[in-house]
Parts: sequence; structure tokens; C-alpha cells
Amino acid sequence: MKNFSVSRYFPPLQYLGPANLITTMVIISGFLSTILFVKGHTKIGLTLIILAIALDRLDGAIARKLNDHTHLGEQLDSLADALTFCFLPAFAAYSLGFSHWSSLIVLTLYVAAGLWRLAFFNIAGMSEIENKEYFIGIPTTICASWFVIISPFLTNPGGFQAPFFYLFFTASGITMISSIKYNKNGIWTKMLYVLLPLSLILLWV
Repeated sequence: MKNFSVSRYFPPLQYLGPANLITTMVIISGFLSTILFVKGHTKIGLTLIILAIALDRLDGAIARKLNDHTHLGEQLDSLADALTFCFLPAFAAYSLGFSHWSSLIVLTLYVAAGLWRLAFFNIAGMSEIENKEYFIGIPTTICASWFVIISPFLTNPGGFQAPFFYLFFTASGITMISSIKYNKNGIWTKMLYVLLPLSLILLWV
């Protein structure tokens, strides 16, 4: 077709690039993980959360490497984080048995805190101290990472360890909207490069 332009008929696709495509895969991973938890496929559901975390890290690296930053990408990234790292951990915990009425209060506050943290990041960004980048408040991705790491230990055959989930989601909600400065590439982030693959191995052993 002469003078055919994809963006003319599908305007959002003018922003389709490697980084935004990877971010879309984060959202898809989160969606599929939700379905798997509904179906009771816990291991695969947790595995897809780990995949989403890895892809979330990759999309930023790709955007910087290829200078592929777009305003739409910023919005898409926030939506991906909201679904996969705010809603999904709460839903997964509920499906794993953390479903008492008091649990729902804690999970609701966790989701709300995560959304506020993401919205605040969109207007405040990161702070820089001595040439190091710091998030204000613990990132949603970090909280989701620790959820994946601890979940297999809290839902073992010996019984569901609800008190630890109360502690985890309460602490996560508070720290996400706190003034804590979290080093983007600090030791706690680097630890996850080891702990997440290890948790994946332990999950399937």
C-alpha cells in the first residue's frame, strides 16, 4: 500500500522499540503469572515473576544502551511495575493462603503504598549523592524480589507461615513510601543477582 504508515493507523506503535517491547514482556509475564496462581501452579507463577524482574532490569539497560528513552516508555514502565510488582505479589500471597480479613487489609495497604511510591518516583526521580544514584523509598521491584525469595520457605509442607507475611508486607509498604535512600547499584541490589537465581534453583529442586 502506497504511503502506508503504521503510526498513522496505530499511533502508539510509533514508540515501539526494543526497550518498550521488553517492558511489554514484563506486563505479559505478570499477567500470565496471575493466571498461573489462580490455577494453583505456584512454581511456574513465581518463576515468571523472576523473569519479569530480570526483564525489568534489562529494559532500562537497553534503553540507555540504545538511547531508546521515550515518554511513552516511562508511562509503560510504571504500568508494568504497578501490575507485576505491586498487585501481583499481593495476589500471589492471597492465593498461597494469606487470605484472612486482616491479611486483606495488609495486602491492600501494600498495593496502595506501591502505587504511591511509583507515582512519587515519576515526579521526584532519583537523588544523586557522591556520584551514586539513590531511590527515595525502597523500589517495588526490590520488594517483589524479596517476596519471591522468601515465599518458598513460608509455604513449605510444614505449614503456612502467615506471621512472616504480615511482617514482610507491612515492612515493605512502610519502606516503599519512606524517606529511606536506596542505592540503585548497592550491595542489596547486587545480592539479588545471586539470591534470585538461587531461589529459582531451590524452587525447582
